[in-house]
Amino acid sequence: MISSCKRGFYFLLVIAIILPLVFEQKVVVAVENEESTEFVEEEAEIDVPVMDDSIVEAELEVEEVELSERDDVTEEDIEAHLDEMQLMSENSELELYFHRTTAEIAVKVKKSGQVWFSNPIDRQTDTVASGENKTILHSQLSLTYFHPTGQTSRMHSNESVRDGQFESETIENGVKVIYTLGDTSKGIEMIPERISRERFETLILNKIEDEDTRADLESRFQYIQEEDIYERREVSFDSKIVLNRTIELFEEIGYTEEDIAIDNAGGSELAEEGYGKPNFVVPIQYELDGDHLIVTVVGEELEQNESFPISEVKVLEFFGAANEFREGYTFVPDGSGALIHLNNEKVNFQPYLDRVYGEDKATFVREQMEISEKIRLPVFGMKQEEQAFIAIIEQGDAISSIGADVAGRLNSYNTVNSRFNLREGAQITLTGGERASTITMFQQDGYQDNMRIRYKFLDSEKASYSGMAEYYRNYLLESTHLSPLEPTEELPFYLELVGSIVKRKAFLGVPYQSVESVTTFEEAEEIVNELNDAGVHNIKLRYSGWFNGGLKHKAPKSVKVDSQIGGKKGLEEFHSFLQSKQIDLYPDVTFLNVQRNSFTFNPSREASRYVNRQPAIQYPFNPASFRRDRNKLPYYVLSPVKLPDYVEGFSNDFAKLNIKGLSLRDMGDELNSDFRDKNVINREQAKRMIQEQFSELDNQFTNLLVEGGNLIALQHANHILHAPTYSSGFNITDESVPFYQMVIHGSIDYTGVPVNLSANQNINDQLLKALETGSNVYFKWFYEDSSIVKETEFDDLFSMNYQVWLDDAIEMYQEVNQVLNEVRTEVITTHEKVAEGVYQTTYSNDVNILVNYNDDSVSVNGVAIEAGSYAVIRGGIANVSEK
Repeated sequence: MISSCKRGFYFLLVIAIILPLVFEQKVVVAVENEESTEFVEEEAEIDVPVMDDSIVEAELEVEEVELSERDDVTEEDIEAHLDEMQLMSENSELELYFHRTTAEIAVKVKKSGQVWFSNPIDRQTDTVASGENKTILHSQLSLTYFHPTGQTSRMHSNESVRDGQFESETIENGVKVIYTLGDTSKGIEMIPERISRERFETLILNKIEDEDTRADLESRFQYIQEEDIYERREVSFDSKIVLNRTIELFEEIGYTEEDIAIDNAGGSELAEEGYGKPNFVVPIQYELDGDHLIVTVVGEELEQNESFPISEVKVLEFFGAANEFREGYTFVPDGSGALIHLNNEKVNFQPYLDRVYGEDKATFVREQMEISEKIRLPVFGMKQEEQAFIAIIEQGDAISSIGADVAGRLNSYNTVNSRFNLREGAQITLTGGERASTITMFQQDGYQDNMRIRYKFLDSEKASYSGMAEYYRNYLLESTHLSPLEPTEELPFYLELVGSIVKRKAFLGVPYQSVESVTTFEEAEEIVNELNDAGVHNIKLRYSGWFNGGLKHKAPKSVKVDSQIGGKKGLEEFHSFLQSKQIDLYPDVTFLNVQRNSFTFNPSREASRYVNRQPAIQYPFNPASFRRDRNKLPYYVLSPVKLPDYVEGFSNDFAKLNIKGLSLRDMGDELNSDFRDKNVINREQAKRMIQEQFSELDNQFTNLLVEGGNLIALQHANHILHAPTYSSGFNITDESVPFYQMVIHGSIDYTGVPVNLSANQNINDQLLKALETGSNVYFKWFYEDSSIVKETEFDDLFSMNYQVWLDDAIEMYQEVNQVLNEVRTEVITTHEKVAEGVYQTTYSNDVNILVNYNDDSVSVNGVAIEAGSYAVIRGGIANVSEK
């Protein structure tokens, strides 16, 4: 590190060399105050050198040395920055500060003394950020908006602060900041483009008393005799002085914006105003709620120019940002959960960004380059040293995305944040004649409700992803999203049987679709008996492909059991058989995706619409080309508005079967909009509609089994299949963690994907993963030989013949049951990586499970664990598996 004396010496040396070579020039002088650096243009006579290359290199060397002197923030720096801020609210847990000049906030945790800032306090010394990225460092929110021509642009709250266009006001327990973004001055749009002669004379010219002023204004318009109108001469108003003078004149004579709108429309009462300028008013509130910070973008008060609709709002991008000196990790809810180590130097990989609850199928996707795990829970967090925070998106979660990045790409900070997609846009290609043109269409009605994030601060041993999971679990328990499980003698064994599928056939050269059985009800009894005989009794049986034409059934407005597998009578007999064995049955239905068109389904009325107004139809993606495979059967996305009708029609028929269990294939897995022209349903509205139908089904059926397990399903689900057990494995992430399982274990029984359909066909690895994550065993089978699905729409189910997997399933279940049954109703208190490839899961009854994924044996705290094996520690005594 170079001392200030040495820096001064180098500076004088450079000046001494270059001083003789000078000339006069206009320069930009930086005027710096204690709050910010503002650049103003001044006339000054100074000596500006003509430098040779050696002098330039010498100056660069000095600059590089100075830039390397960036240090970590000290406690003195923090206290000095707090002294510049005003205390706005305080309770027994937290203090909320606000900076009147920069609009940044800070929260101080009284117990630990930790201060969390909305913006890095050392940002002025950031050596990586430049240009717009430097501006963003000073901002509390950013927004992206559409232009009328389809392009997108960004604005940042720091621009509002810079221009003095923000206000703040004290509210109960906090502060409210109102940002005005964009140029709010009046421009050329205040001058009519075209105006009739009569109106020009009566409303404007005749009201101007000064003859010279009247003549000057008239000369700035061209009279078109054929149309008897005056047209604005654009070049006449290029001067800002002339433009402002004319606007003031119009205001004096009483020529209003309403008059401009009428004249621009040729006198029509259906006048349209010009595009105007993009400007926005965005209010954000910061409030203390006990030991929480509540941040709310007040959507009801958000103002925007309709010609420049807001696409996305990013909130507190740098809250709690960690600089390059910090140790810890960012937590993102990717799949089961993932950690991004602070400063992992992965700047050559894409930042993390994904939508909460997965993609909206009412948005058209031409290519699918990767298959990723969905975000099931709207949370994120960060750990720095012995401090951490977790953020919960409480309002607007269905339209939100979560993003994270590491230091060194755009700036010197590790960040995690949320953003809200208020409006969708889509490119439309218009063809006609010899030319084609592309335009952008926008979602008609954007999201207009609040966007709300709750921050909770953790310290000491709670400052970890385990502590985040514990807090979020308790939060869901208090909000009745979760409730404790009742104990059972054995773990559930989840079995899914597929009844019938559709195969394409031809008769006399005419193609048709035939429903064919792969597991009849009688064959299903045979499979259940074999499991029972082997000691597997607590079976939860999901039966898919049982009605309305098989696995990809037609619209479920009514129920007709497929005759190919036994019909209604066969189902009733099978249900009675299962009841005698005390086995729960869960017939499966999909509501949100209409798999096959029929006379009972009208796509134009009942399917969601893309932004381009076309019915939302989905094709499977070809893994080789990444594009939609039009050789396979598509399905339509049901409009959320029609969901109540479908649920009611299905429930009325299904209730006649007297079956109390029901499997929901997609209601806990998807969330889709409807962008039809006159009744837009955004994802937040769709979420509420699905929640209402969950309540209806929950009232009618005692047991609900769901696939996927989005947050909106947790309150009603008794069982979750396909719960995420891994993260997506994006390059920027460093570890997968079972955050999802840590939240719901002890409240809901769950499984991962079917063992026999997993990408990893090593059954021992899947056994270890089940033990690590507390997951139950789940297999998906049919009775027929696997060749029955060859060259069909269902060739991905090739590995499903039950006889191939029966012995492995029995053995795996018995081992998992022996280990996990005693912790089924317990919560996971901690999960940690204790060595490379070795993980420990601790339960609330002090049972510890260690799993070793390595090819070699390891020793952890004196406990030897063989390669590919595990150990269970109860009361300090280890029981090691013999594999």
